[in-house]
Amino acid sequence: MVPWWKRLIYSAGSLLLADILVCVGLWVGQHILNAQGSQPVNLPEVLVGWLFVFALFSAVGWPIALPFVLLVKNITGWRFWLWLLVGACLGPASMFLFGFGSFLLNDRAAGFELPVPLILLSTPVAILTTWFYLLLLKGPMGRGKLAHAEMTDQPS
Repeated sequence: MVPWWKRLIYSAGSLLLADILVCVGLWVGQHILNAQGSQPVNLPEVLVGWLFVFALFSAVGWPIALPFVLLVKNITGWRFWLWLLVGACLGPASMFLFGFGSFLLNDRAAGFELPVPLILLSTPVAILTTWFYLLLLKGPMGRGKLAHAEMTDQPS
């Protein structure tokens, strides 16, 4: 079993890696769409700006996911896919709650607008973060299972 402090490190590292990959993906998409345009896109400037925004929202969403991070103990078989689904839903759900909270705190006469861009941007981050986290957990769990099978002379 992986200690709780190591699971927190895995989770934070997975989140940072997912933020970086989604920002790079956005830059590539913008670069492709702007290929016919006259203005070149400066990679470091754009990535740092987007990464700051993603990290800001991730810093708000990560504490929401922490109970689930600490709750995950067994990811064998169907549980892997269950936890992937749960983790993939946490980002978009937190962005929905963020939008709903701003609706409640502001003028309600304007009506509630679903924060679609936030939900669309948080979905790949949530999926990638959960995927990386579960794969990191699967490594030590798989090695432990293999070591147990070797000690008991059972096939893994």
